[in-house]
Amino acid sequence: MDLGLRGRTALITGATQGVGRATANCLAGEGCNLILVARTASDLARVREELITATGVEVATVAADLTKAEDRASLPTLHPGVDIVICNTGNTPSDRWPRSTRRAGARAGNSNSTATWR
Repeated sequence: MDLGLRGRTALITGATQGVGRATANCLAGEGCNLILVARTASDLARVREELITATGVEVATVAADLTKAEDRASLPTLHPGVDIVICNTGNTPSDRWPRSTRRAGARAGNSNSTATWR
């Protein structure tokens, strides 16, 4: 299915595994150029090469910890031409939700909903 996204630029946080990686695969398959954000540079490099090889789209990477204000502040200046933002920073409690604290759940929700626009 062609979603009409070819040539658009998508910024995806938490992009090296799980939902973020799956989203990157889907958007690259639609022809979106990508800006992948995650904490580990080596994981970003691996995912970047895999996506370029598989789809031929342009892929930039940013190694950043979006729980840190300075890392959040750098994104708009490094990549101002973003059409799509997928905020998937994670930070979910390692324990199961029913047993995790309310504070941990709030931290995860806050991170996912505001990390890219603070």
